[in-house]
Amino acid sequence: MKTRTELVVMSPTCGTPSETFIHRHMLDLAPQHTSVIVETRHPAGAPVSEDALTVLDESRAYEWRRFDPVRIVRAAFGKRESVEYRILKKMRDHHGVRVVLCEYLDYGLKWIDAARACGLSFFVHAHGYDVSMKLKEAGMAERYRLAYSDVDGVIVVSHTQWACLVAIGIPSERLFLVPYGVDPLGEQSVRQDHKPVRCMAVGRMVGKKAPILLLEAFRRALEKCPYIELDYYGGGALFPAVGQFVHAFGLGHVIRFHGVTPHNKICEAMGNANIFLQHSWTDPVTGDQEGLPVAILEAMAHGLPVIATKHAGIPDAVVDGETGFLVEEGAVDAMAMRLCEMAYDNASRTRFGKAGFMRQRALFSWAKERQQLCDVMGIQHDLLRGAHDLAKRE
Repeated sequence: MKTRTELVVMSPTCGTPSETFIHRHMLDLAPQHTSVIVETRHPAGAPVSEDALTVLDESRAYEWRRFDPVRIVRAAFGKRESVEYRILKKMRDHHGVRVVLCEYLDYGLKWIDAARACGLSFFVHAHGYDVSMKLKEAGMAERYRLAYSDVDGVIVVSHTQWACLVAIGIPSERLFLVPYGVDPLGEQSVRQDHKPVRCMAVGRMVGKKAPILLLEAFRRALEKCPYIELDYYGGGALFPAVGQFVHAFGLGHVIRFHGVTPHNKICEAMGNANIFLQHSWTDPVTGDQEGLPVAILEAMAHGLPVIATKHAGIPDAVVDGETGFLVEEGAVDAMAMRLCEMAYDNASRTRFGKAGFMRQRALFSWAKERQQLCDVMGIQHDLLRGAHDLAKRE
């Protein structure tokens, strides 16, 4: 009989709207066999209900209860040097935890010694800023190299991340490429050739998403294709700036901002859109980069052709000239030209959308990501069957 593997997922936060990939690891990777440690919960909500939250702090003597399908623990960090060790030791001894999955490389640094001391398998998952912006900090590359050269595994989501970590000295045999995955649709949405052509963008309005560059590309395309419209979903620090841009150029009649929007509403909008736009680039101030944008994968799952940039993990997902178009970072004229080209040609939109739909199903599904993660971490297949049974019941 196979020994059941117990998993703990660790993350700095829980419930952040943009971290859908982390929510998935917490909830669906191994249902009923996963514990979760977080430091803070985002005010927008968390992937579990209030009655599944136990506060773990010194006043409660580190006591906690078991909750299915997920146990959430908020820890009081930094009060004692050994707090991480004591938490993991209790989880190992009392609850059979054997495997640690820590989200973000910089966050993993505070847990790796405790995991080793407890004899736990330790895997750390890279995402975006931790393999870009954080590496600009003095000494961080060396800290990563020393910490992660002999762990059980460092999980990356793109070939760009792989190359970056190899370049700072992490052995390639410690690296595992596991792209994000999303749920595929049963069948591709059917779209009619109509006017206006509906463009769509989704993402936080922050430096690496370059919302102003996207809007400028759209504005230039609009001069030649007056029948395009844009719906932009997301909030963030640059939201006031994009509002000023639209007002200054009198674009309010063709550009609509929807702010932070529930995921089901975004999926509904994708079913009614014609083109997906994203102009990610390396933030020139912070050096922050994407990992592999989940919104692009979801657009592909909805059969949307994608126009985006040759940035980070995007070329792993979008094949230029096959599932959409890719332009250089900052190339607003090139993006505007590709947008006009696609807006005029419904046959190309349909062809690209179908190719993206098939590519997402084959390479970027949640089922594939889950299987790969469980294989990498040695999680037994009986846990996968439990996850599959839970999904069928729902």
